[in-house]
Order: sequence, then structure tokens, then C-alpha cells
Amino acid sequence: MIGNEREDILRDARNAANPDWITEGVDRQVSALIEYERSATRMVCVAPLFPPGMLQTEGTANAVVAGDAERRGEEVDDNQVRSIVAARMARKEALWRSDRMQLDVFLGMRAIERTLGGLEVAIEQLRYTQKMAALDNVTVRAIPKTDDFNPADMGPFVLYEFPVGQPIVYFEPYGSSNFARPQAVPAQVRAVEVLEEIAMSPDEAHRGCHHTNGETTP
Repeated sequence: MIGNEREDILRDARNAANPDWITEGVDRQVSALIEYERSATRMVCVAPLFPPGMLQTEGTANAVVAGDAERRGEEVDDNQVRSIVAARMARKEALWRSDRMQLDVFLGMRAIERTLGGLEVAIEQLRYTQKMAALDNVTVRAIPKTDDFNPADMGPFVLYEFPVGQPIVYFEPYGSSNFARPQAVPAQVRAVEVLEEIAMSPDEAHRGCHHTNGETTP
């Protein structure tokens, strides 16, 4: 990242001091996320419907990116899909650096049980999730499937914590990225606390999955 592009991202980071700020366009969105992931000490992902980017296999990422383009009524460009997926995979570097970031993930049971991308992709994703959850800087917990309301019912979000400064919350509506400080969205901070109280362990969640090929048990 050089020249004007780097200045744009640095300006965006400085703008995060404002109560709310929005960046438009996928390229800037990805660049901003990379900057935050490189500097964050902790990243909390609340993902009710499918695994967050940090946990996705290439197969799942392909299904999400291509499916999103189709849903928007756009022509699926295989080269663009590969480029976006490659960038998403590269962002996991934040989990392997010397001062490794702590990643805490809350998955909805829908995200665990669904066969996004097909059964083989779903099985690979489940195995990968289990592998990542075994890392000492990664926790993966499941949000129980009950009739009771929980904060994840309102949609996915990411909370970033940094060594200096206040945390930042990230939302992703179509076509733009919205970053807001927690005092502007205190419900998300409280949501993490609530989910920490009700979430199941990975083993409990896996026992609740319903793949029928023997990879998980009912």
C-alpha cells in the first residue's frame, strides 16, 4: 500500500475518532479491515449465519463471495472472486504474527449446521473451525438455538480492541462499511457480554450438528 492509497486509509483510521464514519467500495473496505486487524489485540466476531472471514476456508469464502454477487444480480467474475478470496485468506496473518491477536468467535447454530457451498465444503469448514479453535489465541463458541431472543438475532458485527485507544465496532451493510465507536453503539458491547454468558463450548455445539455423513454426531 503506497502513495495516495495509504494516505486514504490513514485518514480513514484518523476519522475513526469521529462518532461514526463510513467508507464506500470493496477495495477501501478491505484495506481498512487489514489495518485494524494488524493493530488490534483482540477481535470479537459475532456470526449468526455463516463463519466470519477469519475462520473461512477457501471453499466457504468462494461460496460467500460468489453467492453475494449473484444475490446482487451481478455477473460473477471468477477472477475477481479469486482475488477477493485470496485477500480474505491473507488477512489471517494477524493470527500468526509474533504479537498474535486474540480471536473470539460466536457462531450461530445456523452457521455451524448449514451446508454452504455444498456438503464437502461444509465438512471441510467444520474441520477447519475445530482446528482453529484448538489454537491458544482463538476461541469458538456457539450461540444456542432457542426461541429466546439473543443479541446475534439483530445481525453480525465485529468488535476490535487495541492496545491504545477505544474499541471500534464494524458493521457491513451492502455497498459500504460502517465503523462506530462503542459509545455510539453500546448495545454491541453489551451483546458480547450477553453472548459470553449464554454461548456453548465448541464440543457442545458440534454435538448439536446434523450432518449425516458421520463427521458429527447428533
